[in-house]
Amino acid sequence: MTAQDVMKTVVGTELREMFVARGFRKRALAFHRRTGENFSVVQFQKSQSSDARSLTFTINLGVFSARLQRELDPIVGLPDVKGVPNELACHLRRRIGPLLPERRDTWWRVGVDSAPSEIASTVMGVLEQTAFPFLDALTTDEALRDFLLSNTPHDRNEELALVILVRDLESCAAARALLDRFRAAAPSNAIWHFSALDRLEKTLDR
Repeated sequence: MTAQDVMKTVVGTELREMFVARGFRKRALAFHRRTGENFSVVQFQKSQSSDARSLTFTINLGVFSARLQRELDPIVGLPDVKGVPNELACHLRRRIGPLLPERRDTWWRVGVDSAPSEIASTVMGVLEQTAFPFLDALTTDEALRDFLLSNTPHDRNEELALVILVRDLESCAAARALLDRFRAAAPSNAIWHFSALDRLEKTLDR
């Protein structure tokens, strides 16, 4: 048995029932749950240095919004998403480590001699205490908007997403104020971002 085999047992056997009980379905090393038009995604990511005898993995969380997919596509040209989105396609993405009390990147080791049940037991605690509550609180566009308003967006795409959510759920005036703030804070060489903001601004008067 390789480390990859142990990892598959952890995700596909030891943890699967826990996810299914919460409405998630499995695909490869990820689980997804649909709520309305939106998706919650939990992705188990293996390190690039993994080999047959040892690997490390972390957990990535994602929230996908059908509204944002539709509205962002003409502005930034998003890849098509057919069916279930993967974590990379999500509009809000967070790695588990910074959400934990230690607030640092966190990885777990799996070896050929690792006991899948022991690894799963550790991960279950992280999922129950951090991952599931985080995702459960972000199943709607309204909740996603509130989260981004309360937390600094991680990147330019999250800024664009927040402007769209505020435009659609509040008012164009509030969205314009946000857009102006993001434009003023962007570095002068962020040409792509300025272009995206300009395209988004044209939708504020519709």
